[in-house]
Amino acid sequence: MGWLNGKKAIVSTGRIESVVRRPSAAEVGFGQNRRRSERIECSGVGEIVLPRGNRVKVSSIDISETGARIRLSSGNRLPLKFHLILPAQGVDEPVMLAWQSTFEAGVYFA
Repeated sequence: MGWLNGKKAIVSTGRIESVVRRPSAAEVGFGQNRRRSERIECSGVGEIVLPRGNRVKVSSIDISETGARIRLSSGNRLPLKFHLILPAQGVDEPVMLAWQSTFEAGVYFA
């Protein structure tokens, strides 16, 4: 699957099988909050534990029933699944990466 002239193209065996128009920003609600639960601003220090046991220091930015936004101490690329520990918020559980920028990431509680 890829993009071809602003449209999603499904490619199989080297040939384009179908093309679907990419929705506009207005159609997908660009800039609108589509979260399932309200996020609450918070601050606290914690860490993530990577699959091989390495630890990375983080701080919390906001949290909700379904996930959190964290600030990373380094610009390392995160794996899809890892363990998040935020003692001040009572978080000590596995998470899945939703998105990541250089020094921030959004996670879902797994």
